This record gives sequence, C-alpha cells and structure tokens, in this order.
Amino acid sequence: MSLQYKNEAALQKACVKFATGAGWLVYKFDSSTTVGVPDLILMRDGDIMFIEMKHPNGLGVLSKKQCAEIVKIRRAGTTVHVIHDYEVFKRVTT
Repeated sequence: MSLQYKNEAALQKACVKFATGAGWLVYKFDSSTTVGVPDLILMRDGDIMFIEMKHPNGLGVLSKKQCAEIVKIRRAGTTVHVIHDYEVFKRVTT
C-alpha cells in the first residue's frame, strides 16, 4: 500500500529522508537561474540521477521547459525520473 502525501513538499521530504537513509547524497537544486531543471540531484557509488517531483495526486504536469531540460539531461547520458509516488521513488533508488 502506498503512503499518501497531501502535497509535493511532503512527498519530497519523505523521499529525501528515504534516499539519505539508503546512502544517497541528495541536493535540492534551486534553479533560480536555470528554469526547468529537476528538483533533486542524487549521487551514490558513482551513480547520478535527477528527480523531478510532482504532486502526489498524479495531476502534476511537466512544463514545456521541464520537458526540454529532461530531454537535454537524458541526452547527456544521465537518468531522470518524474516522481508522483513514494513507492515508485523507493524502487528507483534501491
């Protein structure tokens, strides 16, 4: 059963707690100069991934700029996940 979170911030907080407990170094990316960059950068054992958090009700939609940035990051060979659900986050980080 998936845990329910009332908003994106609550989901993100739980995901960051899980990831740090699983040995990931987690940075919240404040993209004040580069709009569209995913919310989190996770690093562990030479692996790097970007995480874009979206509202846990599943209705969060990527902006055009976010889509463009995700394409650029993936073309550079780096993993990007768009996360609406805690259980999905756990699967991609274990």
